[in-house]
Order: sequence, then structure tokens, then C-alpha cells
Amino acid sequence: MTIYQRMREVFRLADVPGFFQAWRRTEECPELPNTYAVYNMDRERSVQSADDQPIFWRYNITIFVYGLTDLSGVVEDIEDALTMERFELPTSSDAYARINGAHIYAKQINTAFTDFGEYGPD
Repeated sequence: MTIYQRMREVFRLADVPGFFQAWRRTEECPELPNTYAVYNMDRERSVQSADDQPIFWRYNITIFVYGLTDLSGVVEDIEDALTMERFELPTSSDAYARINGAHIYAKQINTAFTDFGEYGPD
């Protein structure tokens, strides 16, 4: 399963529209939802062997959750889904956003996923 498929599963489990990098109009989500998430990531290769061959990839992921109402329950649902999908224990913090000139609720979630590929459990 790719990291993008894993993230789609996280948002499906949390029942929150989720998008890579920015909200985009889709068939399932033609209008900007009242609550949604976007995520960014970076990937690093880890070498832990004498022959300097890559052993695993680590993905550091930042999720931004936006909404018109309190996001506490939504953030808990996303964090629970991340845990179910074997991401590292997420941390969250408050953020600030202005959309179309109006203040909206925003939360930031930071987590990571280590993909051991053939070297570890699926």
C-alpha cells in the first residue's frame, strides 16, 4: 500500500474529506466542505546497514484540519485512524486560518509513518 493510499484510508476511517497539499474540486466533493483536511509530507531514506543500502523510508506528515466549528472531535477521529493505520502517535496543536477573509478553526496534526517494505511487517 502506498503512503497516499494509507492517507486516503485514514481520512475514510475518520469520515473527513482529505486532500494532498490543497483542497481540489472532485466528484465526491464539488464544493469546499465545512470541515476538511489537507496534508503535506516529506520522505527520508534511512540506511541502517554496513553496505549502505536503504532499509526503510520514513514519511513525516503534517495534516491541517479546517472547519467552521470546533474541531476537537474531528481531530480525535483522525488521530484514532492514524493509530489504526500504524502511524506514529500523532501530536496536534492549534493553528489559525483565514478563508475568504473570515476566521475559521484550524488544527495541525504531526505524525510519521515508517515503511519497512520487504524488511518489515506489512
